[in-house]
Amino acid sequence: MNEELMQQLRSKATELLLREEYKESIQVYSQFITLCQNHLSNAHETSDPDELTKLRKSLCLAFSNRAEARSRLRDFFQAIVDCDQALEIEKTHFKSLLCKGKIFLNLHRYSNALDCFKLALSNIQNNGNSESVNGYLEICKKLEYQSRTGFFDLSDWVLNGFRGKLPEMAEYIGSVQIKKSDYSGRGLFVTKNMEAGTLLLVTKAIATGR
Repeated sequence: MNEELMQQLRSKATELLLREEYKESIQVYSQFITLCQNHLSNAHETSDPDELTKLRKSLCLAFSNRAEARSRLRDFFQAIVDCDQALEIEKTHFKSLLCKGKIFLNLHRYSNALDCFKLALSNIQNNGNSESVNGYLEICKKLEYQSRTGFFDLSDWVLNGFRGKLPEMAEYIGSVQIKKSDYSGRGLFVTKNMEAGTLLLVTKAIATGR
């Protein structure tokens, strides 16, 4: 009965994920994960090793898929927890490494994202996925360099009359700090003498207006 229920839950959760009903998918995957963990914890030494291996793989994929659903809802912290749970079962699980890398990219943690994509690429089994991972690697390298050096080359976009999509840019914090102002509230201060025109800060706009 448990096996039949687990199969039903897994199928339903996958269907909900494909339909982009992420909240519902998370709920069903959570039920499946609980049943799967209970089954593994109650397994005896005499249990079929092949069945247990199959169950662990199903659990790994369930964690990975739940991480994907949570990341789509921008619940990045819990999504990373799920990725780590999956990687504890299979440390080179491709889908979990890719998901974790994309989450770190969203959080502007470029070095962490690079590590995930490099590991995914080194353990890739399906050559059809290598192009996608290489694309993420190149983006990460570029953004990591920008965030570390503050060097942003927008010349092509400017010379093109600002047409097309704005080039992807990393978050960058230069030699500045926030501290209490002697005049009013908190302020942004440089931490060393700088020439006029020095780049201080690059970040996503909270709001824009004309």
